[in-house]
Amino acid sequence: EYWYRNLRQTVELETTTRRLIADGHSAFVEVSPHPVLRLPVQQTVEAAEAEAVVLGTLRRDDGGLQRFLTSAAELFTHGVQVDWAAALEERGGRRVELPTYAFQRDRYWLEAPVGVGDVGSVGLGSLGHPLLGAVVSLASG
Repeated sequence: EYWYRNLRQTVELETTTRRLIADGHSAFVEVSPHPVLRLPVQQTVEAAEAEAVVLGTLRRDDGGLQRFLTSAAELFTHGVQVDWAAALEERGGRRVELPTYAFQRDRYWLEAPVGVGDVGSVGLGSLGHPLLGAVVSLASG
């Protein structure tokens, strides 16, 4: 009876999406093997001049756990809260502390010797200016 009713009656996707937007929802996730409703939902969000993230979870020929977790990460980057402990704990995931500054306590610079040599051999000349280290002569003069 459920399937028959769904096949015979109008779905009202746009009306429902507009109502959800009006109620303050800002994230729409299509959970299906091939997210064909993503585009019409996105178009309804744009027509309503609203801000919302519209994503799918799975893809055709890409429907495993890795794809699902990638979709969850994409939601997270758009500001949607994801319970990572529940999603990763049984799979060996764990929290790690990250430095507050990207280069804290570690050097990521290449160790290279200071260049010493005659730059005149590559066409550079001395300018005698405190900020400009070299000059190249123009071909016209």
